[in-house]
Amino acid sequence: MSASNKGTKSKKKKIIKVVVIILVILLIIVYLVVKGAKTASQLYSTDVATVRDIKTWHDFTGTIAPVTEKKVVASVTAVKVEQLLIEKGDEVKKGDVIALLDTSAIDQQILEKEAGMRIASAQNALNLESALDSYNNMITDMSEGLYASVLTAQNSLDTAYGNLLSAQRAYNDEVKLNNRQLSTTILNAMNAVDSTYLAMEATPNDATKASYNQAVRNYEAAKINEENTLTKLYDSLIAAQNAYIYAVDNYNSVMRQTQRQLEAYELKIRGEQLSSDTTVSDLQLENLKNTLDKYVIVAPIDGVVTSLGITEGELLPAAGNIATITDFDELKVDIKIGEYDILGASEGSPVTILVDALDKEYEGTIHNVDRVATVSGNVSFFGAEVRFKADDDTRSGMSADVRLITNDLKNVLTISNDAIQSASDGTSYVLVMKDGKMSQQTITCGISDGKYTQIIDGLSEGDTVMYIAYDSFSNMMSQMTEEE
Repeated sequence: MSASNKGTKSKKKKIIKVVVIILVILLIIVYLVVKGAKTASQLYSTDVATVRDIKTWHDFTGTIAPVTEKKVVASVTAVKVEQLLIEKGDEVKKGDVIALLDTSAIDQQILEKEAGMRIASAQNALNLESALDSYNNMITDMSEGLYASVLTAQNSLDTAYGNLLSAQRAYNDEVKLNNRQLSTTILNAMNAVDSTYLAMEATPNDATKASYNQAVRNYEAAKINEENTLTKLYDSLIAAQNAYIYAVDNYNSVMRQTQRQLEAYELKIRGEQLSSDTTVSDLQLENLKNTLDKYVIVAPIDGVVTSLGITEGELLPAAGNIATITDFDELKVDIKIGEYDILGASEGSPVTILVDALDKEYEGTIHNVDRVATVSGNVSFFGAEVRFKADDDTRSGMSADVRLITNDLKNVLTISNDAIQSASDGTSYVLVMKDGKMSQQTITCGISDGKYTQIIDGLSEGDTVMYIAYDSFSNMMSQMTEEE
């Protein structure tokens, strides 16, 4: 069916409805004229403008549930429940022990770890002591000149140095003597030349001449021998210098090796000191001991044990809850607030919770109002949570109505909603009787609670208004029918 057809039919229905109403009114007027004023007075009811309180509210529905509910889950599995200390329905406090698990396996690990740490500590102490002894003994021997390799190298250096000094002196002395030609061999040869020369002059003959010539040859040979001796002494000096250089190099090499040995001992000491550090082992042992806390299952909150999933003597399941603890001191009702009702609903707004099953009311507040609406079936609403203090009668899962007061007027002038009528210009009015005549009195309306409406202007307390009540109208119509 098209929209235009729908509109046409709707207009026709409205026209028919108006015609019916006009006919009914005309019928009533004719009836009143015929029957007179007495019947007219029976048609009207009266109401008196009265001061009373007016409240308006929004109603929401929901189901009671706990605000706080914790599932107890163990962080270990396949461990026997050594002792179960609670039953379903028990009240517990936060920290109360729920169950004790078998700790024999972790206890054995702790004992083995402690034993291993003691052995390692003793071995490290011995190794450190040995390294310190080696280092200190070497330092002592070196300071007292008793370190063998250094001592040998030092002695070799001293000997080489002494030999070098001796060779240097011998060479220098020989050079000086040679420069002055005062060596014993040359001096004796020179004296022999002089004596044979004098003998030849005194007794010139072949024998003295031969003696002289021999003395001259001996002198020449002495000079050659002297040069050979100087060369040998120089060679000895060079050899002594080389020996000394070698001794110095050897001494330096031994000292470097000694220093490296000392450094090796120092590294050994530091290594043993690091090995003696038990920080890592202490942490591992502490972690093992802390693991024992996992074998003591405690209540995470105050509340009642509402479910229990373990049995004493059995192994913990690989997955699943050990227990559920519910706090019934504070309960909640999850509600949906329509977009046109959201202005009166904010964090902390007071509400009344009505539980029909208990015929009780509780005072609560609104919490956690959604900032983003949920749209379902072209209807937008905001989720919220109503919290209230419970008593022993309240149960999770009960249905509840939530009443949010939007207006709470005290001591305001009111009349019945039935007495208020609307004029064609949209203003409100009531019928009043003045001087035996009925007339319209324009009024200004305020808040309505569905039964009574606040009158801001147009009436005073005690004023009487008249209106056609449904019951009176029905009675009159029945009477008209009977008379016909």
